[in-house]
Amino acid sequence: MGGGHTHPRRLPQGISERVEELRLNPNRATFGVSPQATFGQLAAHSMQHELPENQDDATIEKAYSTILKYRRYLKRWALPRWERTPALTVEPIEVERWLKAIRKIGRHTESN
Repeated sequence: MGGGHTHPRRLPQGISERVEELRLNPNRATFGVSPQATFGQLAAHSMQHELPENQDDATIEKAYSTILKYRRYLKRWALPRWERTPALTVEPIEVERWLKAIRKIGRHTESN
């Protein structure tokens, strides 16, 4: 209340080092993914844990229609292209180019 002068909060021991490590290495996996894990393996894990019909253990509960849509997108589009690709090697620019190509396919299909 008032003053405008704030003191930075102290982080618990070890946290500031971890924050610095991630700042210096932003693409480092923070959730225990093996560098050899493929996109397909991560997608399978996601489908099992985040996209099951029973959403009791999901991190964020999703509607049944959303689950079906996400599974369909993975199976129809993402997995055929990225399934065997090591997940940590996927570059954002590659994904952007791929999405643009998919949009072109969609527009072409809609116009015919």
